[in-house]
Amino acid sequence: MKKDNGINASAYIGIAIFINFVLFLVKLYVGLTSSSICIYSDAINNMTDTIACALALAGSIIMKKGATDEYPNGYKNAEHLVGFVMAALIAVTGGYFAYSALERLLYPRPVNFLVKHAFLLAVTIIVKLVMGVVFKKAADKSGSVMLKTVYIDSFADSGVTAMTLMSFIMSNFSGIRIDAVFGLIISVIIIVNAVKLLKSSAQTLMGRNDPEIKRSVEKLLNENSFNIKEINVFDSPDGTVVTVTADGGENKEKTVNKARENLGIKLYFNQET
Repeated sequence: MKKDNGINASAYIGIAIFINFVLFLVKLYVGLTSSSICIYSDAINNMTDTIACALALAGSIIMKKGATDEYPNGYKNAEHLVGFVMAALIAVTGGYFAYSALERLLYPRPVNFLVKHAFLLAVTIIVKLVMGVVFKKAADKSGSVMLKTVYIDSFADSGVTAMTLMSFIMSNFSGIRIDAVFGLIISVIIIVNAVKLLKSSAQTLMGRNDPEIKRSVEKLLNENSFNIKEINVFDSPDGTVVTVTADGGENKEKTVNKARENLGIKLYFNQET
């Protein structure tokens, strides 16, 4: 469903690149000076986010190009393609985390706990939470897949870092290999979220019908006394398009306007043969 509402997705992605890179440097410092596999993995995760956001920025620039003879539908699906690449990159990172955590579980090392380390991690959690809230509002207003990917990742990151901080403190006081165990849990969370994003992006790229939109259109048509024969939903460079084969009905033009105003879609009635 196409939205905009004056939201500059490229500017938001640029901000995300800067924030994620700064968080990467902070967590890398904490991870290396504390010898915590959990924190080090979390730092690499932020570096992955930085690269993913850079890809997203490139995608947002590409999709602004108009239609050409070679690409008559334009480059709108570039956003979904970039979202797919971002998710794949996150999944690979999760696999690396799992390997590193298992290695640390088999060959443990002491974790060097300092209060300043805990403080820095707490600050990064707050930053990611604020980032998630801001980007969610922007994503809801603009309908941008890339901004949605960023805010979901931001909330996930804040939870991951909170778990990292907890394991960091517990490892210091318990002497148990909690750091490696939590690192493994974090890797599973990252992989699961990545798979969900991969599935969503792949379904959009393959033109999957949105069942929620279809149900909304059916309700609108029934309210206007149409005898529905067929409904097809698909994405286009200009947003969600729905084609309908139906007879009867009160007013096709009025129904088309309602679909645009209330559902944010373009509705077309097929000619009966």
